[in-house]
Amino acid sequence: MFGATLALVVFTAFFLGHLAFSHLFDIEKKERTLVGFMAAAGVTHVLTFFAVPVSTLNDLRVVSRLVDCATGLAALGFLILGYVEFWSLVERSFSLRILIDTAASQRGLTPDEIADRYSTGRGLEWMMKKRIEDLQGAELPRACARADLPRSPMGLLHHVTDSLLCGLFGFILFVGLAQAHARFVARCPPPVPHVLLIWIVGALTVAVGVLASNVTHPITVAVVNLSVYLFAGEIYLFIYAAAVGSLSVRLMVKMLELEPAPDALQRAIAQYPPTTFFDIRLRSLRAHRLIVEAGGHYRVTAKGLGWARGGVFLKRVLGVGIGG
Repeated sequence: MFGATLALVVFTAFFLGHLAFSHLFDIEKKERTLVGFMAAAGVTHVLTFFAVPVSTLNDLRVVSRLVDCATGLAALGFLILGYVEFWSLVERSFSLRILIDTAASQRGLTPDEIADRYSTGRGLEWMMKKRIEDLQGAELPRACARADLPRSPMGLLHHVTDSLLCGLFGFILFVGLAQAHARFVARCPPPVPHVLLIWIVGALTVAVGVLASNVTHPITVAVVNLSVYLFAGEIYLFIYAAAVGSLSVRLMVKMLELEPAPDALQRAIAQYPPTTFFDIRLRSLRAHRLIVEAGGHYRVTAKGLGWARGGVFLKRVLGVGIGG
């Protein structure tokens, strides 16, 4: 429990620090600043955890120190990844920016006008340029296999996995159900809210399973397993959402397919121009009844106006600026 509690305290401190920094300074590289704050939170958590003498919490600890540390890191990872996803959605959302720009017009806008006024007049070309610059500046590492990594002793492995068994099993079940839903129910990549619902149901199942089991400290064990499940599941959700909806990810995947061609980026952009994603977003907003089309002009519905106002409010609170 100490690891999870420490994770909550450390995350809250760095979350508030990031908010204050975003409002006090005009930051050009907002994404890097966010990642820097969250990385510092992780380092602070580890250093603080091991700075506390082992004997201090021996009477309160009901799981091993290693499991307690893993639980704290999983809980912190869950909080950090959730905040990064939410921040990115508010700052970069293509659909939200379209909704806000359209809501600013009283008479409604044609598709060409929405495209020209995107992000308060910056336009779709600016949006594409921003995505490309993000990809070029990310210096995405290539995965590499390491054959010289030391193996954990079986006794230690069993000791750790035994305490996290429900969380690990819940994650495997969640991935299996998500894949089954895609293959046999939706028969296509399902919408992110469907996968999110399965994830939430899985979390409830893990919690109920632990609390209903015959363990000495059910609340503590439930927190341990939920931390692992939520963090692992959120990583899956993050990757899935990016794979099905991110313009940057589609460009990156297409570039990898076209390598080693020297003009891979230009060919990827030609296949995925900004107008393609713009049309997809407009159809999606219409399907969800956030905007309506009449006489060639799009207007925001009452439901869409609520989302637009909420988006503007969150942009102000998080200090992300116009975004898009």
